[in-house]
Amino acid sequence: MAFLHRVRFLLCCDYTTMTVQAKISYLKSVAHRGRRLNGNTVLLKKGRVAEFGGNGRNSDVKGTGTLLTRTLKKVQQKQNASPPSALGTGAPITRTCLVNRSVGRAYRSKINKSRYAFQLLSPEYKDVCCDGGTQITPYREGLMLLKSSCFDKGSVTEKDLLEILRTLSVSFNCHKFSSEPEFSKLLQAVTRGAQHFSNDFLLEALKAFVALDLPSHLPEFEPFEDELYERMGDSDIDRLLLVGDLCIRLGLCAPRFHEKFFASVVPACSKLTRPQTVQLAYIAGEYRRVPSILMKYLEYSVLRHLCKMNMEELGVVCLGYFKVKSLLAQETMLKIGDILIGADLDSTSNFTLVNILKMFRLTHTTHPKFIKAIGQTLQLRLPTIGISSIMHFSLALSSLHWFDEALLQKISSEILGRNHLGRCKDISKILWSFALINYEPPMANDFFNLLTDQIRRKLKEFLSYPQHFITALIALAITGRYPYDLLNEAFRQTFVRSALQNTPIDLTKDLFALDQSVALECSDYSGNHLPEYLRQKLRAAIQMQAVIDWCAKPFIIQAVSTLEALLGGPQFVKAHAILPHTRSLDLEIHLNQFGSALAVSEGKTPAEEAPSKTQRHSTEVEVTDELLSQLVIARSGKMLPLHQKDGTAGPNGNKVSISRRVRKLAIQVTNGHHYRYHSRVLLGQSLMKYRQLGVAGYEVMEIPYWEWLPILDSSPSKQLEYMQQRLYGWRIKQTI
Repeated sequence: MAFLHRVRFLLCCDYTTMTVQAKISYLKSVAHRGRRLNGNTVLLKKGRVAEFGGNGRNSDVKGTGTLLTRTLKKVQQKQNASPPSALGTGAPITRTCLVNRSVGRAYRSKINKSRYAFQLLSPEYKDVCCDGGTQITPYREGLMLLKSSCFDKGSVTEKDLLEILRTLSVSFNCHKFSSEPEFSKLLQAVTRGAQHFSNDFLLEALKAFVALDLPSHLPEFEPFEDELYERMGDSDIDRLLLVGDLCIRLGLCAPRFHEKFFASVVPACSKLTRPQTVQLAYIAGEYRRVPSILMKYLEYSVLRHLCKMNMEELGVVCLGYFKVKSLLAQETMLKIGDILIGADLDSTSNFTLVNILKMFRLTHTTHPKFIKAIGQTLQLRLPTIGISSIMHFSLALSSLHWFDEALLQKISSEILGRNHLGRCKDISKILWSFALINYEPPMANDFFNLLTDQIRRKLKEFLSYPQHFITALIALAITGRYPYDLLNEAFRQTFVRSALQNTPIDLTKDLFALDQSVALECSDYSGNHLPEYLRQKLRAAIQMQAVIDWCAKPFIIQAVSTLEALLGGPQFVKAHAILPHTRSLDLEIHLNQFGSALAVSEGKTPAEEAPSKTQRHSTEVEVTDELLSQLVIARSGKMLPLHQKDGTAGPNGNKVSISRRVRKLAIQVTNGHHYRYHSRVLLGQSLMKYRQLGVAGYEVMEIPYWEWLPILDSSPSKQLEYMQQRLYGWRIKQTI
């Protein structure tokens, strides 16, 4: 009966005249009494207070919940008389995150929770991160406290505001408070006193804002950003990391604070503990715009604590550096690989494995034992992995040029068996992975047709993300597949303009590569094309870049000089990009029907000429006595000159005019990046280039790095002997 008397007292007394402390104490006592009488925690259902249903000796309090509900409704009706504020309109607030670039606040998102799951694994992180708290107060009690409080200037103290914020932040469905008119008054009261409140109050207020799931664009946050910037000098490293974590969860950009924050933690990098090191890497990755000097000093701290980090912490460090686009040293990555070999990969989350592989991909570091272990783990868990994780795994392995046929075959089978293939990004990167590694699964046509149909179904989404659309089409082109309807959309003037102006990366060269590939391999295509002015501009720029790259590669310079010495001069060897859209260097040589070198003349590029697949690059030869004499000499074993010009003297000193069938060679001086890892199988891009050179009328001659590099330090005569053997001992054969 004592509980009933307390509820009746609530009806009789003027609840609004009670102090904040009295209200909180009273509400807690009512809730505690109700829980004790019922024998269970107070249940909330659809935002309403549940009925207290007793049995046995507590049956006399049945129906008390209904009485309390009517009491709360009366208080609510009284408070609703005041006009709503800008924040409290009663409608849900659109929430955006400036740092994470994701729709919706990250506090309860499963995806974003995995980002800071490492903080929950150890109590060592309690001083440098927000623990999130636990919801223990019924929503109605928090709502009644909010509506019954007065937030006029001078009527509420710092201690009262802090108690109200704490109570609201631990209430069930606390994110709903932001739609109440009184909540904006509470925020205004907090904002008014921000300059005068203590540092502890600011921290507790930020924690409450995180729990209340407030959007980051509220104007009330501006004074907080200013205060955080001004008071940074009074904070130690733990408090700085805590504030940084709170800003991330709120989505506050706070550029001045973060600039000063990152500058102030650089001197402390040498003394960071393991939790501080991981937390700083996490904050840097979420903010992204970080000084490079900080990431360099942070790596030293990572190396100090590397052996003591668990898998989740290693994943956080790798993801942080990946987001900042800062490279960890290959030695560091190899040490991480050594640690991961002995770890339990089967119990490691997909999120962590993806993050670690991202860093291996960014640094182009291959750790064979670790990659093999990853492949074995993935084969077992493929049916339970989301399509986005499958994309990241396949992209990482193909970017490292790692070929695992069993894994790729299982990935293709898994994709064929799924109805939903995720985002346009997932489809695009999966296509790119298979095209890059030059692998066609057993049911290749079904596999690529399925992904192409998915592009058609999601065409609107693809057009909104031009980088993914172009990547998918280039991947299909590498495999020799050209969907004309999608190509027509890609070269539409409106899309080209959007792709060049509204994307964060430069797609000009990718569009050019796709356009020139179509011109070479699709003679019957009659759809849209790239504007001619853009083609001409890119050809010149790429040719210049090819020459610059040539000058930076000693093994290519040596190959050019050796060929010039063998053929008789620089006019017989032209180092340039025969197919500019491939963005790679070729050594072009022309030979007549006798094997003599011809001067390489300037002319149109193969894509400009756009020959058909059946076009033959040959001319008629006029059979004369002088020509027959030369043939007899050649058959007798006498050497012909390696170069010969039109109108040269015959055996009798007479001028002869010989129409030659020119044999055009495209010499490829390769390196390890053209092949799969520890293999002599070409990657997809190189194979497409060889195929297109064949269409353009060139014979591809490869100078593989495993033959050329070992003789670079040999004598010039040995290099000449090798080149002569490649040129004249090489049999013509189809290379595609």
